[in-house]
Amino acid sequence: MAHRPPSGPKSLLILFLLSAAFAVLGPSGFAEEDTPDAPDAAGTGSESESEETTPPQPGLLDPRAMRDKYDEVKNAWDALNTGDRDTALDVLKTAAEAHSELPPGEVILALIYGMQRNQVFLQAYQQALEQAVEAHPDDPDAYLIMAGRAISARRITESRLLLDTAKPLIDAFTKNEDRKKSMLIRYYKGRALLDEYAERWEAAAANWERRLAIDEKAATDRYLYARALFHVGTKAARKKALQQVTQAHAENEQLNLPYIAIAQFFEEKKNEEKAKEWYVEAEKEYADNPRMHQSLAQWNWKQGDAAEARRHAEAAVAIDPENVAVKFLLGLLLQHDEEFKLAEKTFVECQMKEPEAAAIKNHLALVRFDLGDATRASMAQRMATENYKKNPRDPLTIATLGYILFKSGDDRSRKQGSQLLGMVANSPLPDIQFFLASALVDSGQADEAKKRLEQILERKELFAFRRQAEALLSSLE
Repeated sequence: MAHRPPSGPKSLLILFLLSAAFAVLGPSGFAEEDTPDAPDAAGTGSESESEETTPPQPGLLDPRAMRDKYDEVKNAWDALNTGDRDTALDVLKTAAEAHSELPPGEVILALIYGMQRNQVFLQAYQQALEQAVEAHPDDPDAYLIMAGRAISARRITESRLLLDTAKPLIDAFTKNEDRKKSMLIRYYKGRALLDEYAERWEAAAANWERRLAIDEKAATDRYLYARALFHVGTKAARKKALQQVTQAHAENEQLNLPYIAIAQFFEEKKNEEKAKEWYVEAEKEYADNPRMHQSLAQWNWKQGDAAEARRHAEAAVAIDPENVAVKFLLGLLLQHDEEFKLAEKTFVECQMKEPEAAAIKNHLALVRFDLGDATRASMAQRMATENYKKNPRDPLTIATLGYILFKSGDDRSRKQGSQLLGMVANSPLPDIQFFLASALVDSGQADEAKKRLEQILERKELFAFRRQAEALLSSLE
């Protein structure tokens, strides 16, 4: 049956917002923020898109959680897998009528479609949201989902319009108190994030406080409240920020240690002197905590202090040998120090825990290649080739294969390697720029190589090939 669009000025605005909101991928608007932690010091994460579904939205509108809890949603999911959309929607409508805690059936359908990367499914996602707006004009969920996606894309005006539309609908909503609370939480989170984008920190803190007043058992949001308080900048606000981040960590130990959190907040303010003071205090306060050592390893990586970064990485691995992230960082530091056999051993241990991680495979291939013997060089090329086949859009994977092929010797491999390196010539990753500079030197383009090396070595932050880059630049002086 043909879908009849709504009419009238407000409906035109709604359809415009729906179309705009569809531009960003993501299943259900407001995702729970990632656990705040020290940033990836290595900068070697994959940039390629996942072929799998996007992650669930913890504590919010996760269609997989609905599928596991409600037989009707599971049956609808099964119908969709056979291509029977109409049956699926009818079942979801019935489920929503039977369970007041569920959003409208059209919204659930949109959430299921929104988990897919396929463009056809995303078109179906948009259509389901349009149907939700038309069929349930007094239900706020569709607007909040769109607002969350718009906020994540920093489409500020659109986000405000959607939240402004949702708020009076939330206030008037009476069908289910738990749903109303959930929607209010998402509304205030959205407002807080918009305030943060505009650096209206007092307003952001006030909205985080309103969100926590609805349900205070939310450690991640409490952490974000602490961050907003810190950025307010007053002595009283920063004192309260420390109290809040301490409570957040007590509620969820996966969040940053309190002193580490304050240090990182100072980093955000570009105040490295104060950040260092808090990192020093953190080392005293949490002497045997592996996450403290991991954070200080990452801090020293960014400061260009390889010896201190390695000291803390080794301490963290000694306390928590199962932590792949810090063990990978230790491998990068060993690679930087040109201790290739130890680096190889460390990356092999990482790969045993994370066999499909592209970054681990890249660096394992590179250290094996740098070890120089024919057997390892062959293993390196084979691993880099297989990794490229699985991750053909990841810049570091492309560059790793390109570098190994270019350095392998024969003309055919050099040509293939040169083509691959050319694909990522504009990448900001310093390791990639080193690969390019090395290839340029071998090709007789020393001036261009020198320029690239000078650019990546201007920054104090470490990278796996920094020592080799410094040596190459010195040879060109």
